[in-house]
Amino acid sequence: MGKCIVCGKECHTELHHIIPICYGGDKNGKLVELCESCHFNIHKTAESISAKTVESKNWFGNFNLLKKASVFIKAIIEAKRNYQEGNVSQDLRKRRMIVVEMSDFEWKRLHKAKSDKGYTNLVNFIQDYLVSLTRF
Repeated sequence: MGKCIVCGKECHTELHHIIPICYGGDKNGKLVELCESCHFNIHKTAESISAKTVESKNWFGNFNLLKKASVFIKAIIEAKRNYQEGNVSQDLRKRRMIVVEMSDFEWKRLHKAKSDKGYTNLVNFIQDYLVSLTRF
């Protein structure tokens, strides 16, 4: 349990990297606690604003929440711009971020499969699984 830095709700929070790892952020970089909804809305709003072919959309229903989240949204947009312009090292440019929606049941099955295979880190489990699918 924690407190969301944007909406102030006390709930199960997620850690958000101020500069996303996929855009050159440090794995050990600064983190903030966000509720699931605010975390999703920050990423979706930042991606919407930075997309040049799509009209930008405020994923927050409340303008005051958008104002509180704006610093985090701007950090993602700036990091993405630097990434696209090649202002990050080549090793970091190879990273990708994938967002997947799944039910609670699917989420639990994924974590069970991770544990059954002896993994403690979900990212490592998924990476190794995807690599195994590409081997001939």
